[in-house]
Amino acid sequence: MDHGVDFSNKHFIAWAIGIPTLHLCATLGLRVAGLFPERSKKGCRGSDIVAFSIVASLLVTYVTIAGTVGFFNLGNVVDNANNLFVDKFYAQSYYVENFLVYPMFSYQVWNLVCCLILADFRTPDAIGHHIVTGCLGYFGIAPFAQYYALFYFGVAEVSSIPLTLLDIFKFLPDVARKYPALQNSVKATFAVTFFIVRIFVWPFVSYELFFGCVDLFQKGTAHSNFVVGFFLFANMFLTFLQFYWGVLISRKALGGGKSKSKRSQSDKKSA
Repeated sequence: MDHGVDFSNKHFIAWAIGIPTLHLCATLGLRVAGLFPERSKKGCRGSDIVAFSIVASLLVTYVTIAGTVGFFNLGNVVDNANNLFVDKFYAQSYYVENFLVYPMFSYQVWNLVCCLILADFRTPDAIGHHIVTGCLGYFGIAPFAQYYALFYFGVAEVSSIPLTLLDIFKFLPDVARKYPALQNSVKATFAVTFFIVRIFVWPFVSYELFFGCVDLFQKGTAHSNFVVGFFLFANMFLTFLQFYWGVLISRKALGGGKSKSKRSQSDKKSA
């Protein structure tokens, strides 16, 4: 069985080259067209932020669909499904590898580079998230825990679709002012999908993954103690991030409600 990145794999080549190429084309296209000339507070071109968000939204939409189809094995698309759904840690599936792991690994590397270049996306939690998730993608090619990639690299990314669009409104106030109804719709969609998938469903999958890794240690069946240990660390780190982000989303929603209420009372008094 092969281990590690297969640099001759056509799927890896397509994603590793295709993602940055598409991003470059989108960036140059928007700049040449003179669209989104606004600058963000941190000085990034509006066109660059929109280009990044467009490419990111396309990528996460793709893996969400591929992961959901694979997770429920719709149309029996998953090869080696009988083993994959039983041996959730060491069974290998070329569907998972080619249509989820390679895309996610390439996406995280590209996203990390973009975070370092674009100041608005350069936050410690985002950088940490991309590094850890990228490493999980790399180890998943070993293969390891490819069954769980169906959820974490696929189904869970459904909330990232509206999030990538929300970044445009977040960093470009002029766009937010022009399309308030669209912004509110995207916000609501993000909040609902995030809490359903990442706050309510995520912990159940993480519980199974965590104790599955512990069981590998206890039985001495781990092929690599380092990899299993890293998955334990990543499980706790990424789960903590979900709840951390969930708290921020809740505070922002509640804070927004309070400020609206205060403005409403002030308007009534002035009237």
